[in-house]
Amino acid sequence: MNTPISRIKGIGIKTEKILKEMGIVSYYDLLSYYPKGYDFFAGLVSVSEIRMGEDNCLRVKIISQPKLQYFGKLSTLNFYVADEMGMRIKITYFRQPYLAKVMVPGRRMIIKGRPYWKKNELHMSNPLVLSEEEVNQLKAMPLVARYSLKKGISEKKLKQYLTQIFAEFADKPPIEDYISDEICQKYDLLPLWQSYKLIHFPRQKADIDNARKRLVFDEFFFFQAGLRKPEQILANDFPVVKRELSQCFIKNLPFALTDDQAKTIAEIESDLISERRMTRLVQGDVGSGKTAVAFAVSVMMMENGYQVALMAPTEVLAVQHYIDAKQRLEPLGIQVALLVGSLLAKEKREIYTGIQTGEINFIIGTHALIQEKAIYSNLGLVITDEQHRFGVMQRERLSQKGAAEKLPHILVMSATPIPRTLALILYQDMDISIIKSMPAERLPIQSFLRSGAARDKIYRFMGQEIKKGAAIYIICPAIEDNEELELTGVISYAEALHQKYPDWKIAYLYGGQEDKEEVMNAFAGGEIDVLISTTVIEVGVNVPRATVMLVENAERFGLAQLHQLRGRVGRGHRQSYCIFISDAKDKGILEKLEYVAKHTSGFDIAEYDLKMRGPGDAFGVKQHGMPLLQLADLYRDLPILEMVQKAGAEIEDSAAMQEWLKLYYGGKKEILSI
Repeated sequence: MNTPISRIKGIGIKTEKILKEMGIVSYYDLLSYYPKGYDFFAGLVSVSEIRMGEDNCLRVKIISQPKLQYFGKLSTLNFYVADEMGMRIKITYFRQPYLAKVMVPGRRMIIKGRPYWKKNELHMSNPLVLSEEEVNQLKAMPLVARYSLKKGISEKKLKQYLTQIFAEFADKPPIEDYISDEICQKYDLLPLWQSYKLIHFPRQKADIDNARKRLVFDEFFFFQAGLRKPEQILANDFPVVKRELSQCFIKNLPFALTDDQAKTIAEIESDLISERRMTRLVQGDVGSGKTAVAFAVSVMMMENGYQVALMAPTEVLAVQHYIDAKQRLEPLGIQVALLVGSLLAKEKREIYTGIQTGEINFIIGTHALIQEKAIYSNLGLVITDEQHRFGVMQRERLSQKGAAEKLPHILVMSATPIPRTLALILYQDMDISIIKSMPAERLPIQSFLRSGAARDKIYRFMGQEIKKGAAIYIICPAIEDNEELELTGVISYAEALHQKYPDWKIAYLYGGQEDKEEVMNAFAGGEIDVLISTTVIEVGVNVPRATVMLVENAERFGLAQLHQLRGRVGRGHRQSYCIFISDAKDKGILEKLEYVAKHTSGFDIAEYDLKMRGPGDAFGVKQHGMPLLQLADLYRDLPILEMVQKAGAEIEDSAAMQEWLKLYYGGKKEILSI
C-alpha cells in the first residue's frame, strides 16, 4: 500500500509530479482519493421528464441565433434549444467564445448537464455534447465515478491507474483487513478491499452506499483510535498553588460572571491544582464570555510563575485578544505580547527574546506561535481559541513548545456548539465544560427572515441606525457575482450600495484582501459605517458599535454559520438586529432559516441541525481543521459513528490494525495526542 505510484504503468516523472500535487504519492493515496460524485445515466429524456438536481441527457435542436457577450474578460454564449415536443431550455456557455462558430441554428445534438430554474425559465450551463458512441458507452456502464482533477490528469487516466492496482492484487489484498469476517457480518460491513473497489467502480447505487458505509466506519474508527485517552494519566508538571491575583482579576471585572462562567473557572482550577495534566474543551455560545474565563485562568497560571500562549486562527482575532489583554492584565503587572506573521523582523526578534528569557508572560498570536524561533521559558498553559479552525497537528506542535519532557496544560475553546452526546464521542480525550448562560447586560438579538423584496425597507432602517452612530455588517456568499448560482458578490454589492447611498461610508472585505487588517480597524474605529464582507468576519470579531447584521443569500450558509455571523452584533449595550435575506423556494430550506431566526441558542440550533441532518457540512468541521475525515460527515453519519462505539470494543488490536493506522495517519508514530 506504500508502493510509490511511479511503479504504475503510464506514470512518468511529469504525471508523478501532478499526482503529488493532488496528494497522491502511494497506492494507498490513490485508493483513498475518493470520487467527488457519480453520474447515473438513466437514458435519454425529454424536457418534460427532466430530473432536477441530477445530470440529464437530452436530444435537442438549436432554435435561436446564439448571442455572444463579453463582461470584461468573461464571455457568455446564450441560445435556446428544444426537444422533439418543442419544449425549450436556455443554454449558457461561460468562457467558451469559440463555440459561437459551431452552435448554429438547426444543429441537432445530444447534450448532458444539470438543469436549474432561473426567472421562470429552465437553464443549463456548460452542458457536454455527446456523440452516439458516447451515449452507447453510458448505456453499457450507467454509473460513473467523477473526480476532482488537475490539468494533465484525466478521469480516464486516473481510472486506468486504479484498474492496474486492483489487477495487481486480484488474487489477494495487499494488506489484511483489521476487522474479522464475523464482526463484518454482525454489523453488515463489507470487507475493506472490496469497499475500495466498489467506491471507485460501482455496478449499482447500492454498491456506493455499502462501500461508503464501510469506509466511513474506518474513518471514524481510526480517528477515534488516534484520539483515545491514554491509559496512563499524565502528571501535572505545572501545578497551581497561588490564586489571589486571579481572584483580584475576577473581582475587578466590569461585569459579574455568569453561573456557567464561574462553574467553568472552578472546574479548570480543580484541574490545575490536581496531580494530572489538564486537557479541557470549553464550549460556549457566541458572546457567552469564554475570553473572560480564559483570561482568569491565564492570570492564575502566570501568578504561579508560568507562561501562557493563546493561539487564534486569524490576525484580526489575535489583535482583538491582545488589545483586551493589555487593557485588563497589564495593570496586574503581566507582560503581554502579540506575535503574528505581519510583524517586522526586528519586532519578532524582540518578542522571541522576551519569550525565551521569560520576561513576557502572556503570548497571544496566530501560527507564528509554533514557529521554530519561538522558544518558551516556562510554558505552562496552551489555549487555542476557535479550536476547530486548527489542524490537530498544529495544536500538538504548540503543546510541545514547553520545557523538555514537560507538557503544558491544554485548554481549547469553541463557539461552535456541538450536541453534548456528539461532543463526548469526538472529544473523548478531553474533559468538557459548557457555558450556556449569557451575560445579564446582553440584550437578545432580534432576528428576522425576509425576501429580497424587503431590501429597500431594510436599507432605510439601516440608515436610521447609522444616524445613531451604529455600524452595519452585510455578508455576501462570494467575492464576485455568480450569475449561474445567483450569488451576490461583495465587490459589486459595495459599488451598487455606494451609488444608492453616497453619504454612507462603505468598504468591503474578503479573505485574500491585502489591506483587510486596515479595513477592519477602520470599521472598529468608526471610520466606516457599512462593512460588506464574506464570512472572513465570522469568528470572534468584536465591534460593540455594530448593531445590524444583514446576510444575503442566507440559504447558502450552514445554520451554525448563520448563528456565528449573528454573533458579530449584540456585543454592546444597544439593541441589535440580524436579518437573513433569502429568495429560496424550497420549503425545507425556509423552515431551517425560520428556525435560526426564532432561536438564539447555538446549542438548540446544533440539536435541531443534527436532528434534521440537512445537506452540507452544517458546522464547518470538515473545512476547518478536522483532518482525516474525507468521506464521513459528523452529523449525517451519526448512526455509523454510534456503530463504531459498539463495535470498537469487539475489534482486536491486531498487527493489521496497526498497519492500517500507520497508513491512515501517514506513517506517523505519534498519531494524535490532544
